[in-house]
Amino acid sequence: MQLGLILSLLSSFVNHVFTTQFKFLLTFSLGCCIIGITEGGDYTNELIYRVRKVFKEENKTQTALAKDLNVTPAYIWKLLNKDDALPSDRLIDDICEKYKIRKEWLTEGKGDMKAPIDRNDEIARLGADLFKSESGSFKERLLFALAALDESEWQVLEDIANKITKKD
Repeated sequence: MQLGLILSLLSSFVNHVFTTQFKFLLTFSLGCCIIGITEGGDYTNELIYRVRKVFKEENKTQTALAKDLNVTPAYIWKLLNKDDALPSDRLIDDICEKYKIRKEWLTEGKGDMKAPIDRNDEIARLGADLFKSESGSFKERLLFALAALDESEWQVLEDIANKITKKD
C-alpha cells in the first residue's frame, strides 16, 4: 500500500475519533512513525523534497515558478503543500532544463544538484530555446543570420568581438 494512501486513511480515522486539539499532533506523530518504518524510504517523499529544494533555491513566487515551467500555480501549490504529490515526467525534465538541475540528482538523489555547464550544453540549450520561441523572434533571426555567414564574415565578427572585449 502506498504511503500517501496509508496517511490518508490514518487522517480519516483520527478525524472521526479524536478532538481537534489532538488531531494534528497524533496524525503527525503516527505519520512520522510510518514514514520511518517504510523500508528503503519513500520515493515520492524524497522526490518531492528535492523538487521543493529546487523551488526554494529559485526564491520565486508560485506564480513565477508556474510561468517558468508552463504549469498552473495550483499545480505548483500542490507540489509544495501535498506530500503525496508526484511531479510528471515532463515537469521533471522542465525543472532540470530550466534551472540547470541534474536529472539523476532530482529523481534519485545521486551526485550534485547543479549540472555543470559547458560550451556544448550552452549551444544545445540555445538550440532548444530557439524551437520554443516564437517564429521570427530575435534569437531565431540572429541564429539564421549567423548560420548564413561565410568565413570572411566570421572573421569580421571576430574582429568586432575582440575590439569590444579589448581592455586598455
